[in-house]
Amino acid sequence: MKNIRLVTLSFLLSSLLYSQDSRQTVAVIDFDASGISQLEATSLTNRFRTAVGDVGAMRLVERGKMEEVLQEQGFQQTGCTSIVARNLLPLYFEECAVEVGQLLGVQNMIGGSIGRVGETFTIDVRMISVQSGISLMTKQKTYAGEIDGLTIEIEVLAYELYDATIPDELEARRIALDSDGVVKDLNGQTVAVIDFDPSGISQQEATSLTNRFRTAVGDVGAMRLVERGMMEEVLQEQGFQQKGCISEECAVEVGQLLGVQNMIGGSIGRVGDTFTLDVRMISVQSGISLVTKQKTYAGKIDGLIIEIEVLAYELFGITIPDELQARRKTGVPVAAVAVAQKTRMGAVIRSMAVPGLGQFYSGNKLFGTGFLAGELAVVGLFAATFSTYQTATDDYNNYNNLYLNEENQDLIVEYRAEVEKSYQDIEASKALMDNLASAAGGIWVLNVVHAFLIKPDNSTASKEHPIRFTYDPQTRSTGIRFTIALD
Repeated sequence: MKNIRLVTLSFLLSSLLYSQDSRQTVAVIDFDASGISQLEATSLTNRFRTAVGDVGAMRLVERGKMEEVLQEQGFQQTGCTSIVARNLLPLYFEECAVEVGQLLGVQNMIGGSIGRVGETFTIDVRMISVQSGISLMTKQKTYAGEIDGLTIEIEVLAYELYDATIPDELEARRIALDSDGVVKDLNGQTVAVIDFDPSGISQQEATSLTNRFRTAVGDVGAMRLVERGMMEEVLQEQGFQQKGCISEECAVEVGQLLGVQNMIGGSIGRVGDTFTLDVRMISVQSGISLVTKQKTYAGKIDGLIIEIEVLAYELFGITIPDELQARRKTGVPVAAVAVAQKTRMGAVIRSMAVPGLGQFYSGNKLFGTGFLAGELAVVGLFAATFSTYQTATDDYNNYNNLYLNEENQDLIVEYRAEVEKSYQDIEASKALMDNLASAAGGIWVLNVVHAFLIKPDNSTASKEHPIRFTYDPQTRSTGIRFTIALD
C-alpha cells in the first residue's frame, strides 16, 4: 500500500510539472548499426540522446525510464532496429517506433541508422509522430574521417534536427578536429596498450610486436603511457588476465582497472608473406573507438617491426621521424640500423661499471648472474663486518676511558679485559675487511677479464632511450623511468 501511494504521488507530481510545460514529449530509440558494432551504435545513440536533451525543444524520456517501461511491457527496443537490419520496408520501422511510443506515452519518437563504408560514415535520423505515424523531420549526414569525429557530428545533428543554433563550445570542438580526424585535445591523456591478438603468427611474436608498438607509443609522447610492468602488476593484483582480451568491452574493463582514459588494442594477422595490422584506440569512459588504423604489409616479418612503429605515429597523426622513414625506405630491419652491434669493448666497459653487466650484454646470463651475485655477497659481508668494526671501536673507546679513570681494583681488571676483547674484535674485523676487499677486487678483475674473453652473441644492443616519462596507474601520477639495457 505504501509503494502504491509513493507511485501515485510521483505520478501526480510529474503530471503537475508536465502540465506546466507546453513542450511535446519525445523518446530516442537505439540506432541501427551497419559497418560498426552495436556497442558503438548504442554509445553514439546515447551521445545523440544527451544532445537532444541539451537542445531542450522537447521533453525527453531518459534511457533508464524508457527501458524500465519497455521491460514491464515485455518489449525489447532492439526489435525495431533488427527490422531495419533485415532490410524490410521503412514503414515497418515506423510502425514499430509508433508502438514503442504508445507504450511510453510520448508524442514523438526519434530513430535512425549509422552506417560505415571504409572511412565514410552515414547517419540517417527521423522523428515520427506517434499519433499519426508520419515522419515529421528527417536528417541525413555524411562524415569522412575517424569515428571520434563522428561523436561530435552526431551531437551537431541533434541541433540540426530541430533547426537550433549549435553552441559555440560544440562548434569549437568540431573545429578542433584536424584533417585526419584526430582529436587534438587527446594530448596529455593516459593510455595503456593491451597485447595484440595473433592470427597466423605465434603469441610470442605478437607480444614482441606489441612491445615494439608500445615503445613507439611512448616515443610519440602524445599521451602518458602505462608501462607493461606497471600494467601487469595492477592486473595481477585484480586477478585479471589480459591474454585473450580482444573485445572492446574487455579493453574498457581493463582500462577501468588501470584507471586510464584510453586503451589501445588490435590484431596482427598473416596469410603467406602478407601481414594485416588492425589497431584501435578506445575511450574507456564511452566505450567508443576514437581512432582506428589498418595496414597491410607484404614481406618478411622483420620489416613488420618497422611498420608497426610507423603505425604508432599514424595512429596519433604525428609526423614520422626522418630516421624511421629512412629505415622504412631501405627496408633494413631495426636490428641493423636502429641499434649498435655488440662488441667486446662494450662488454668490458659494462663489467667495469657493474660486475656481470658485460656478461648480460654478451648474452651469457649464467656467468653474469654469478659475478653479480658473488660481488653483491662480498659487498654485503663487507658492510656487515664494517658495522662490527665500528661497534668494537666504540666499545674499545668506552672501556678504555672507564679503565683509565677507575680506582676500584676489581673494576679495573674487568675494564681491562673488555678493552683487550674489544681490541681483538677490532683487529679481527680489520683483517676480515682486508680479505673481503681483496675478494671483491678479485671478482671485479676476473669479471672484466671474462667479459673481454667471451665473444658477444650475434644479437644487438638496444638503443632505447634510458630516460622516459611514464604513468603509474596506482598513484595516477607521471614519473621518470631510468633503465639500463642488460641485453
